[in-house]
Amino acid sequence: KMSKQRYLNINYFIKAINKGLSIINTRKKIKIYIFSENYIKSFSKLKRFNNLKFCYNINQYKTFLHFIYADLLITSKSSFSYKAALINKGIKLSPKKFWHKYPKNKKNWILLNN
Repeated sequence: KMSKQRYLNINYFIKAINKGLSIINTRKKIKIYIFSENYIKSFSKLKRFNNLKFCYNINQYKTFLHFIYADLLITSKSSFSYKAALINKGIKLSPKKFWHKYPKNKKNWILLNN
């Protein structure tokens, strides 16, 4: 069972995807990857986005590599995605209220309300 302090409503991810799509270069072909250990059916509201691919039960090494090389990375309240974001050179969208501290130089880091 997911802890309440770690939980992010699906609306956070919809907002983050919309924000990401508004700032990324739209001349590029955009592919949205959703990595989760949760059941895909809990993400049914995300099917409204084009070029969406669900990645379920991918090993942690491959997932981490996808995270660090993403042009735009949307993180959750997870140390796993947070650590990948620290390495990632692209744009990061992350929850504002999180127990880890974000870098002081927040270049390419956008904090979103949960």
